[in-house]
Amino acid sequence: MEVTKLPRRTDGGAGRQQELDEVISQLRLRTNKPEKRLIAVVCSSHGLGFDVIFERTDPRQLFKIARIEKHSNAAAAATTNLPALKSASAASIASFDAKEFDNSGFVCPWCRNTKSRVFHKECATYYCGASRHTAADGTHLFTCPSCRETLVCNVVVTSVHGQIAPRPENSLSTKALAQQARKLLPRWPKK
Repeated sequence: MEVTKLPRRTDGGAGRQQELDEVISQLRLRTNKPEKRLIAVVCSSHGLGFDVIFERTDPRQLFKIARIEKHSNAAAAATTNLPALKSASAASIASFDAKEFDNSGFVCPWCRNTKSRVFHKECATYYCGASRHTAADGTHLFTCPSCRETLVCNVVVTSVHGQIAPRPENSLSTKALAQQARKLLPRWPKK
């Protein structure tokens, strides 16, 4: 058996990352298990919560809205702001690059508002855009329904705070997915 020595990478590992992304993409397509992100939002008109679940199967593509689920009234009070989410499951809260998300199709299920969501840093909560309005001078404003603070909406969003969406009970474990991924990864000769 002859072993071919592979040339050293000159791309700083970027090619390896692309190969890994391709393998993960193939694995997700074969298993029909998309990568998911969950963003908890509150209706700024009714004060009721809902989750926006984003999915993608290819790491080179954007997360797209897969579904929007209303919370029950009891659940809405417990899980609509970031501090409550952090205390409930600190390990699952993460910040994601906002450029990875396609927000087209966003609609608040409670008030039917289609303006994009607004993150109020002081209340650490995402709200639907129903409390957004335009001043006489054309400035876009948002009035927080919790603390009544009025903010100018001129900040470029660079990150999104949310959760890696939980797996259904019957889905494959991380270990099982890793074992499947190993079968798809190219074999490199040992040194």
